[in-house]
Amino acid sequence: MAVGGDDGEADQNGTGTDDSEVISSDVQVEDPTEDDGAADGESVPETVKSCEEIYEEIAASVELQSPMIVPEAFVANYGVDFSAIDDYVFAMSELSTSVETIAIFKSEDAASRENITASLEMFSNGKRAEMENYLPEQFDIVDRSSVKTSGDYVYLVISENAETIEEIIAACLP
Repeated sequence: MAVGGDDGEADQNGTGTDDSEVISSDVQVEDPTEDDGAADGESVPETVKSCEEIYEEIAASVELQSPMIVPEAFVANYGVDFSAIDDYVFAMSELSTSVETIAIFKSEDAASRENITASLEMFSNGKRAEMENYLPEQFDIVDRSSVKTSGDYVYLVISENAETIEEIIAACLP
């Protein structure tokens, strides 16, 4: 069965009838895409960077110690539940004599933020124990680190340049 007029096509107002009457309205509808998501007086970044883009900005600004991005399987060993993670990057030094680590996660909800926080604390505590009697100067670097959260993001920075790296992360987060 054809929809529309005798020629089988919908008419100009898309109703599928052959009335030629078009009803117009002067009602203005607010475009929901124009909402900037900010409360009065707050600014929202034009675009939100991915965790990898944040890491790339860090790598371009700070000299890192033989960094490598580690795979999900490695990170999962610390109990991270990837089913509730929107985005992440986890990089650490390839050198056994360096504890440098940068981990940034974007979580879906409060429960996943708690899971990520606990997992990163487990990782940090493992590094701390590993370095305590092996490389005291690296132990001190780990000992000064802590897991931080900002909105949906959870991150851990273990580095001699932690302050600079954390400033870059904070500037990139919404």
